[in-house]
Amino acid sequence: MMRTIQFLLRNQLQRKKYKKGNDGFTLIELLVAMIIAAIIITPLLGFMLNVMRTDQQEQAKVSSEQELQAAIDFISQDLQQAVYVYDNDGLSRNNNAGTPKNSGIKDQLPNCPASTKCTPVLVFWKRLFLDKEMSLAKKGGGSIQVKEAIKTAQGQEGDTFVYSLVGYYLVEDNNTNNNNPWSDVARIHRFEIRDGIKTADRKEFLAIPSNGFAPPPLGKTGNLKTKMNQWKKGNGNYDVGDVVIDYVEKIDSKAPQAMECDTTRSGIDISEQRVPSDKNKYKSFVACVNSKKNSVRVYIRGNALARINLRKTNDYTDGLSSYFPVVSTQVKGRSFLFSK
Repeated sequence: MMRTIQFLLRNQLQRKKYKKGNDGFTLIELLVAMIIAAIIITPLLGFMLNVMRTDQQEQAKVSSEQELQAAIDFISQDLQQAVYVYDNDGLSRNNNAGTPKNSGIKDQLPNCPASTKCTPVLVFWKRLFLDKEMSLAKKGGGSIQVKEAIKTAQGQEGDTFVYSLVGYYLVEDNNTNNNNPWSDVARIHRFEIRDGIKTADRKEFLAIPSNGFAPPPLGKTGNLKTKMNQWKKGNGNYDVGDVVIDYVEKIDSKAPQAMECDTTRSGIDISEQRVPSDKNKYKSFVACVNSKKNSVRVYIRGNALARINLRKTNDYTDGLSSYFPVVSTQVKGRSFLFSK
């Protein structure tokens, strides 16, 4: 009898012990597990966020470098067709009919909108190719294809060339506006006005020119530079230009000086002129122009930091210099203007 009771008690104790092992974790065990998990997961999350942040920063740099290269390539191709490039004398002076040598075209170019501060950096005349399949506006409304206009004027269909005036501006908004589609640093605008196609007797336009266009004043007195600096705009208000590239370093930048222009030569190798001339104010979009040789060096500094810190400080510092990539090129126009 005693053996039976002992057996039952021993069996019951073993069953209770077995059940107790399946009751789950205690509160202390759960807290310890949570602490261990937090210790492991927190560094992993921090590492993952750091990787994502680094990737965003590198992507901003790459995007800026690619866009800058595309912009400088576009400008370079444009300049290759140049027949005359204005230096700082031409772009910093207003028209002066009384003293042609002191004349310029500053007041003849498109004005900056009141909400921006901007300055022309590259302004030049070029020969613009018009494909025969292009359609141009004609007098009285409607359009006419180039080949039709050329056939009427010359008796046979074909492509043609006309003069056009091209300008590149450095533009920066005066105030930060969250509704503005552009960055809060600077951008480069481009405008172009072209000539039309005239009848054989040169009295009427078959295809009208752009608003504000007037041909190069080659009939004026003086050398080529003096003549070109006497250009005056034609009738009509200029059309709005296009943005070539955004996220360009702002005006009044803290960045280092841009490339130095060679202003020391004289005689045949006449010296370059820096456009704009203010070295301390303009460091992000600069041109070194030799009008006599129809040669230009162009420099652009971007601002990749503005892509990451939108509407926050995007100022240049030496430690962040990698966010301010630079591109440059040297171009010599393939064409020229003949002037007696």
